[in-house]
Amino acid sequence: MTVTVLYPFFEEAYSVNTEDAIEMIKNLTKKGIVNPLIVINKTGKISKLLKNARLPYEETYMAKLVDANDFYFKALFKLMMSTFPLFRYFRTHKVDIVHCFDLLPLLTWSNVAKMNRTPYVYSISKLEEKYSYYATLMLQDAKKIVCTAGISKEKLPPKIRSKAISISDRIETSEGLDKKSLDENISLFWQDIYTSFFKKPEFSRTTGLLNNN
Repeated sequence: MTVTVLYPFFEEAYSVNTEDAIEMIKNLTKKGIVNPLIVINKTGKISKLLKNARLPYEETYMAKLVDANDFYFKALFKLMMSTFPLFRYFRTHKVDIVHCFDLLPLLTWSNVAKMNRTPYVYSISKLEEKYSYYATLMLQDAKKIVCTAGISKEKLPPKIRSKAISISDRIETSEGLDKKSLDENISLFWQDIYTSFFKKPEFSRTTGLLNNN
């Protein structure tokens, strides 16, 4: 099953993890697991990485970016200033899932994804000292929060901890693993995550019949 996944990136959120994220998207695309839609907010380091990876992308400018510490009404004001191009993007593209690798794009794109009834997932690679009320709401509504290497889900705020899983608990990521095997494990992990969003519930669970398995 090939799913169309929207991957938004903000140049302001560029970090050492961005290159790994793009490499992962490249691998998933090569294996036919995803049909990627990549959007950046401006030209910069990320667009160079995407060109080197030969991954197509679109640029969508946003006037205001929501920050993790913005109080609720300030966040809503910024969204009103910035999200029209995002709504237009959803009207012109079929999107199955939105996957964000940084909190900054998540806080903007997740709101639009919710309004379009599109599930979104967040790969968390950095813990914030404090999450605003708006940020907590968006994280609570994520379909899944995946803690990357070095991030402990126990350190997440209690309200969002139930949505979190640790990638190291699900796949083999030991230092002794060769790169090809690690990439394969990561690709299979994300394939399972993406397709799980669309699995139909078991017949016995939807009808009230006893499940003997």
